[in-house]
Parts: sequence; C-alpha cells; structure tokens
Amino acid sequence: MSISGSPRAGRLFDAHMHLYDPVLLAALDRDRQKLPLPDIAIQVVNGTRPDDWSRIATLVSPYGTRLFKAYGVHPWRVNDLPEDWENQLRSRLREDACSVGEIGLDNWIEPRDERLQMDIFERQLQIAHDLGLPPTIHCVRAWGLLMDALHRGPDLSDGFLAHGFGGSVEILHQLADLGAYFSFSAYPADPGRKKMRDAVRACPVDRLLVETDAPDMVPPESACRFPLRDSEGKRLHHPAELATAYALIAEWRGEDPQTLADQVEANFYRLFGSKTNPGA
Repeated sequence: MSISGSPRAGRLFDAHMHLYDPVLLAALDRDRQKLPLPDIAIQVVNGTRPDDWSRIATLVSPYGTRLFKAYGVHPWRVNDLPEDWENQLRSRLREDACSVGEIGLDNWIEPRDERLQMDIFERQLQIAHDLGLPPTIHCVRAWGLLMDALHRGPDLSDGFLAHGFGGSVEILHQLADLGAYFSFSAYPADPGRKKMRDAVRACPVDRLLVETDAPDMVPPESACRFPLRDSEGKRLHHPAELATAYALIAEWRGEDPQTLADQVEANFYRLFGSKTNPGA
C-alpha cells in the first residue's frame, strides 16, 4: 500500500469512533511520542450507553481535533438501562449532537434479547426522526431484521449511516435506496474480508464515508502503519490510522486519493449537517 497520494493536510474525516474509551486514551497517552498527530478535520465520537454519554459530553481531543458527538444505545447495551434512558438521550441529543448513535441490531452476540434490541432500536429511530438527526447504525448478522425495521419505521431518506458496513452488495444497494451512507475503515484489508472490499468498491461515491471505529475493528497488522497496543499487549485501532483507511479505500476503488477525499468531505457535511461545517 502506498500513501504517496494522501489527501491534503487537515481534510480527513472520521465518521465513527470511540475516543472516550479509557483503554484507548491510556495507550495514546503512553505512546504519544511514537505516534504522529492525526491530521484530522473532524472526529464523530459515538456513545453506546448512558455511562458513555457523560464522558463524551465533556471530552476534549488530546490532539486538538474538532470533535462532534453522537449519543445512542448500542444493541450490546440494551439490558439494564435506567427507566428514564429515553429522556436522558433526548436531552443529550438536543444539547450538542450531530447523530443518534451508535444504535442497531446484532445477532452475533450471545446471549441476546432480540425483541428488546428491536424495541430499543426502533424507539431510537423515532427519536432521530423527531430531532432531525441522522442515526448511526451497527448491524451484524441481522440485515433482514434491519430492513424490516427501516421499512416500517419513520422516513430516514435525508440520510443515515451504516457504519463499518459488512453486508452484501445487494443489501448495500437496498439500504442506499432508503437513504443510507456507508463508512469503511482499513479493517477490510484482512485477506479474508473480500465481501467488505467488494462493498467498498460498490458503494456509490456520493454515499461513501471513512471511519476508524477506534479502538475496535483493528486492521490486520500488515496494514497498520502505526501499531498501538494496550497495557496487556492487545492491538488497538486508533486515530492515526485514518489516513491508512483513506489510502486503502482509494486503492480498492481505483480512484485518485485527493478526488476521493474531496468527495468524502462533501458527503460528510451533507449527512451530518451544516453545523459541522465551519464554512457553511
């Protein structure tokens, strides 16, 4: 992989990540001198449960990057929510959010309560519609359920994000018809992730975004330019690898890196709204 055609300085946009994660922050602080400052315009920081929301609300980037906030209940976190979680969520979203997320459906996790997942997910889709915010959706092995929920739910044709998309090209086109944008990281560089690379190539150029999902969705070691590990030696994804994702996506699609980056920037502002754009 070559990054000789990387986008111009300061024009990278991370559509989905979890910078508040204490393990990630500790590792970044420990290895700060070994890692380059990520040359990123905006990072969208997604919460997954009420405990995250309070940390995100006061989060300051260790790099001075502009942070935009998303609050939601992840399908792994639907159990043990406080009774007033929905009121708390609406309040957070009204304050300073650009997206309702991370929300979704997940048939990989065991054990799981599928009905509860669906109930929490559909309530958050309605909240997104009510507040005029795009939802950021996680989906694993639940594409049929997701399509059903979107078809019977509120109108989301103004846009929603299918983050870390791992479905088929057919599902990608069906979601695009409903208003979806799609974000990808360097994770599909794993040789076994051909389906994800096919989705990257098939994504309409005006619906394409880039993410890290840091500290998760760690790319294969061969694709990481700046390896990072936690105190126990576990590999972590992190912001400096966003440029790696841009370069790989341009390579997989056979597109000029700068042209692609310009399009991703336009897509980012179109989905997340003018308040994220200082020039709007």
